[in-house]
Amino acid sequence: MTRNSYKTIGLWVVLIVLFVAFYQIFSGPQEPSKTVTWQTVQKLVEQKRVQALTVALENGRGIGHGTTIEGERFTTDSRAVADFSELEKQGVDVFFEEKQGSLWLTIVTQWFPIVVLFVFFTWFMRRLKGKGTTDLLEFKVEAQRITGPVRLDGLSEARARLKAAAEAAKIGTPGPRRILLVGPPGTGKTTLLRAVAADSGLPLLACGGSSFIEVFVGVGSARMRTLFKRAAESAPCVVAIDDFDAFATRRMVADPNGGVVDERATTMLELAGQLDGLGAIPPKVLFLATTSRPDVLDEAIIRPGRFDLKIALLPGGGCTVEELKR
Repeated sequence: MTRNSYKTIGLWVVLIVLFVAFYQIFSGPQEPSKTVTWQTVQKLVEQKRVQALTVALENGRGIGHGTTIEGERFTTDSRAVADFSELEKQGVDVFFEEKQGSLWLTIVTQWFPIVVLFVFFTWFMRRLKGKGTTDLLEFKVEAQRITGPVRLDGLSEARARLKAAAEAAKIGTPGPRRILLVGPPGTGKTTLLRAVAADSGLPLLACGGSSFIEVFVGVGSARMRTLFKRAAESAPCVVAIDDFDAFATRRMVADPNGGVVDERATTMLELAGQLDGLGAIPPKVLFLATTSRPDVLDEAIIRPGRFDLKIALLPGGGCTVEELKR
């Protein structure tokens, strides 16, 4: 995510640099040109404060554009060509320019930079939006094989129950498929996830509960669907969400945010639907969830039917097993 942030900042820097460059190239001098009367022009010429004048001709008349020796830009009103010729007699260099093709010149000098900036900004925003969406929805969880023995002291009963559940899921025989592991921090919940995969030889799809927490509503539930889709593709396997209380907390009755949808609630409801709803987990998938805060979990997610078995790990070793039946 840090690398993607650098890329996003780089794109913004490029956009700002291009905008400033186009503005400097096509905006011209910063001081605006002011329109003056013909008497003022004649007075400036008499005072030798005007050396040159560019006249844009159109339909036999012209508008003069000049700069005083002090650097002040000015524009005359529309005058006859003879008036500008009189200024030539007074020593002013007058350059006449026909306005033929001025429409194309206006398009090139004024509208082309705007079009280029608009196209670039549109491309930039689509790229940023597409990239942001891809980054948010992309959920990197791959099935991994846990090889070698996993050392776990004092939890032989919990390990045996999990191994039996994994063996049943491996061959598709009846048994608990949704198991909740609870216990204080440091009791071995995360290690048990690796142990059950190593003991049964099943691939493990493991992720943390924080992986489903995003600012944008719908990202967490989309990732949850992705997780169970990959589980179905990798079956038989073990799916584990460590610290799933990160999103499965108790929902509030009254929304203090004025109707704003809670991303955690949508993610939790998606998990509930995957466990026993329309998208029930495949029979050869063993789902494990761990938490050290069972007191904050929503009752709907831990009720019987959503989980088949609850294993509570004790601080000094050992465990208690509770079957959750409807």
